[in-house]
Amino acid sequence: MATKRHPRYTFKKNGVYYFSRSVPKDLRHHYCSDRLVESLKTKIREQAALASKVLSSRLDQYWFELRLNENDVPLAQFLANSTKGIKQNKLPTLNEALELYLKLKGNNRGRNFHIQTTRSIEYFVKATKKKALTDISTKDAANYRDWLVKKGLKMSSVHRYYSGVRSVLNFIISEYGIEIRNPLLGVYLPPKTDSDKRCSIKGDKLELIQQKCVKADDDIRHLLALISDSGMRLGEAVGLLKSDICLDHPIPHVCIQEHPHRRLKTTSSKRLVPLVGISLWAARRILASENTSKHCFPRYSNDTQVRAETASGNFSVWFKANISKDATVHGLRHGFRDRLRDQKVPTEAIDQMGGWSKRSVGAGYGDGYSLEVLHEFMKRIDTQT
Repeated sequence: MATKRHPRYTFKKNGVYYFSRSVPKDLRHHYCSDRLVESLKTKIREQAALASKVLSSRLDQYWFELRLNENDVPLAQFLANSTKGIKQNKLPTLNEALELYLKLKGNNRGRNFHIQTTRSIEYFVKATKKKALTDISTKDAANYRDWLVKKGLKMSSVHRYYSGVRSVLNFIISEYGIEIRNPLLGVYLPPKTDSDKRCSIKGDKLELIQQKCVKADDDIRHLLALISDSGMRLGEAVGLLKSDICLDHPIPHVCIQEHPHRRLKTTSSKRLVPLVGISLWAARRILASENTSKHCFPRYSNDTQVRAETASGNFSVWFKANISKDATVHGLRHGFRDRLRDQKVPTEAIDQMGGWSKRSVGAGYGDGYSLEVLHEFMKRIDTQT
């Protein structure tokens, strides 16, 4: 008597039927495995056959929809308002799209923004060999992701380069009124689990930095000292005008506000920060300097741009040579928050002084803490008292 074969796409293990089916090669970038295996939770052949048939049919339907979505719109070349219906010479190439994006979105953005976005497009073209917008598909997006991963980049860098291309495409789709979905949307990106944790600078390291700043007493160390006890972002400090420093007020403070040459990161970034400790010393030295420019740091800032990346690079070299290999200028901002937290300063006050985004709806109500109250909080971390 002939032995009955197992139903299609099934096998038995310990008497239980399992469903097993290979993922089509053109769809494997959607899955983490090339084969799908699932217990059917039955030992009865007829039930396994029915379950396998239903599951297989649903997979076929899902894969059919995935393939349609790869092309965004079926037979899109016949649509009058689709990219396939628009003549190629009416749409920019990726490089032209990049040029327009940087022209319109790159104003008052740092040099690093331009370099990062340009490199993102260059990588995409190299990975996919695609230069025309109409040729880009979701599959190209997945291939680009895989190319970045195989390149050995950290996952945080993969996200950054991927989002660079996605932003350019979003911009062009909107600017040209193209009725398509951005093919880089919806593609899975592994989580960023490899980002380096910033070293928080406080205690002995902070004291050493401030001592060296006072000893050097030059414009570069004035910038570093100003940041050390104020929690300012480097870009915020570099772009300061002398008029932003208010020493004739009963409470010496700095006014962080947007200027034509320097934008702020968030709406919460606009704020008043009381000056204490070495930051107050630095502010006095800046206004007393022989620098005749209206800019506090003309070495890094002028009426058209702020070169925070250059300052950051210079500080990176200085930190490695004078403090430690893992110390960065941004570590001062991390340390600023830790120091206030250790002194039991309310989180809302810390967020307000550091220009961090409000963490709750309630935090957005009212005008926030007064300058007088913030000054009392700041005196708790005054390193000179």
